[in-house]
Amino acid sequence: MQSNIRIIELLRFLYQQTDEAHAVTVSEMIEHLKSKGIPSVRQTVYTDLETLDIAGIDIVQIKSTQNRYFIGNRIFEYPLSLIHISEPTRR
Repeated sequence: MQSNIRIIELLRFLYQQTDEAHAVTVSEMIEHLKSKGIPSVRQTVYTDLETLDIAGIDIVQIKSTQNRYFIGNRIFEYPLSLIHISEPTRR
C-alpha cells in the first residue's frame, strides 16, 4: 500500500511542480515525499519513475551531473482527471 501512495504522490508532485522550465532532481523528489511522511530512497524513486514511464507518462530526463526530471507531454491535466479517478462512485 505504501508503494501505491508513494507513486501517486510522486506523480502528483511531478504534474503540479514540473515542466520544461522547472525540472526537479531525485533529491528534491525524495525531500517532497519525506515532507508528506512517505519514506523513500533514491532507488525506489528511480523505480517509480521507470514505472510511470512504462505506464505511458512522459517522464523527461535532462542528463547532467545531477539529472533533472519533468513531465513532458501530458496525457491529462492534473488535478481534474485524477479527482474523477480517485472519487468514490456515488449512487
